[in-house]
Amino acid sequence: MQDELNKEKAEGAGVNLEKIAEAETEVLKVEEGINTADEILASAKEEAEKSEKDSSEKEVAEEKKEEAEKKEESKTEESKTENEVSDKEASEEKKDEEKDSSENKEDVKEASMENKDSSEDNKEPAEEQKENSEESKAPAEGANDTAKGPAEEIKNEPAIFVPVQEECVGREIYSWLNYGVTHMLPFGIAGGILIVIAYLVDTIAGYSLAGDVNFGSVTPVAAILKYIGELAFGMMIPVLAGYIAKAIAGKPGFAVGIIGGLFASLGNIALAGYSFAEGKFIDGTALGGFSQFVSKWAFQQSYGGYTGSGFLGGIAAGFLAGFIVLGLEKICENLPEESETIKTTIIYPIAGIFFTGIIMCFVINPFVGLINDAVYRMLATMYDVGMVAFLGLILGALVALDLNGAFKKATYVFGIKMLSTASVYFAGGTSVNDPEVQVFYVAMAAIMVGTMVPAVGVGLASLIFSKKFTKEEKCSAIPNFLMGISGITEGAIPIAAADPLRTIPSAVVGAAVAGFLVAQFKCTVTVPFGGLFVITGVGNPIVFIVAWLVGSAITCVMLGLLKKEVEE
Repeated sequence: MQDELNKEKAEGAGVNLEKIAEAETEVLKVEEGINTADEILASAKEEAEKSEKDSSEKEVAEEKKEEAEKKEESKTEESKTENEVSDKEASEEKKDEEKDSSENKEDVKEASMENKDSSEDNKEPAEEQKENSEESKAPAEGANDTAKGPAEEIKNEPAIFVPVQEECVGREIYSWLNYGVTHMLPFGIAGGILIVIAYLVDTIAGYSLAGDVNFGSVTPVAAILKYIGELAFGMMIPVLAGYIAKAIAGKPGFAVGIIGGLFASLGNIALAGYSFAEGKFIDGTALGGFSQFVSKWAFQQSYGGYTGSGFLGGIAAGFLAGFIVLGLEKICENLPEESETIKTTIIYPIAGIFFTGIIMCFVINPFVGLINDAVYRMLATMYDVGMVAFLGLILGALVALDLNGAFKKATYVFGIKMLSTASVYFAGGTSVNDPEVQVFYVAMAAIMVGTMVPAVGVGLASLIFSKKFTKEEKCSAIPNFLMGISGITEGAIPIAAADPLRTIPSAVVGAAVAGFLVAQFKCTVTVPFGGLFVITGVGNPIVFIVAWLVGSAITCVMLGLLKKEVEE
């Protein structure tokens, strides 16, 4: 029994050992599987890292390839641009050669360019329009049509012409000035011709001398003609300023510019006649500090001379008004679109006219009044010290300096004062041939010949140097001759306004030489107006006419040399 039990235990222990061995074998297999899995995982990680490295290197390579392609494209575009520029320069040189060889060929070529690249009324070359489109567009560009209307209108005006210049700012200024001059021309030509006819009527009636300072309005017919002509003349500067402002700021600038031009033409309002002219209110209370300042500075004083700033002030007023309106548009640009009508009919006109009027009234015109007074005192001093010939030179130059502004007004006030002084001498029994009386008439002669030079000089230049003037300027030559003969300086204003830096010096030099010759050879004039229509009242008339022609020729030649050719 005992042996059987031991045998059974031994067999059971053997079975357990076999199971243990099998379990250990299974554990070894599992461990080997784990190791294999770790190896597989490590291998997978290595392959993943290698794949990522390869992909990143591929991306870098692609980026480098794209950069290289971009550089090649850029070089290609630059080479194309250089080729286009060289082709363009060659084309322009070819055009210049064709222009020099045949003017007829040039006209045909320009006509074809105009039909292809521009509208019928816009004479600017197409290539210049492309190169300067961002800067030479009408300043009204960028806003809505209501506020910036004239941008297209300016292009459609037949007289608007922008010459080829290097600086675009100069081109814009020239176009603005030319736009104003184009619309001013009819007023100047019509007014001048009517005044010439008025002088002619009085001359035919036999009142060329008897009319004295009223010459041109002695007879009823002459008076009405002169009145109409003076009204037309009176509109020249406001129209000039209005259209300059319109060219700069669009339709909203027009009314503002017109008011600025009226200030330049008429000057500040005269203080005399107001209840506060004596420094007190109507109830006797003295004016306060601010009121005193306004009454002394913004009004024309009895001793302050004429404060109208003439056509130069009109140009300043046009630019001032235009840029004030542009500033207002900038301020109001964020307002809702529904307020557009309010802006163009209320905000721009009211604020623009107010600020323009204040600046003209408190800054520009008072400054001109001070100049006017200083000029009169200078002329009186020169007369007192006996500098008659030099006085004649200065009188002629001042008349042509601003053509109808403060300098001319001061000069004429001085001349009429001389004639009044001569009348006092006559009343005292002094002979008309007395040297003390003759010097008064010499001063007036220098002033009158100075008024006759500018219009004739620029008229001659527009015919002799025709390539340097626009068609409209050349058409004004005959009216300029008639106005120059009549002593009307305003005939030169349109050309002077379009190109003041060349026209005004030319007119001043010619008028100064004429004034000097008249004073040097003791020519005399006993009436202040009329030009050749009062030649019977001129002492030493042959020298007077020669001096006038010499001065006109100097202005013509000088202007012709200074101006550049225009391309229409």
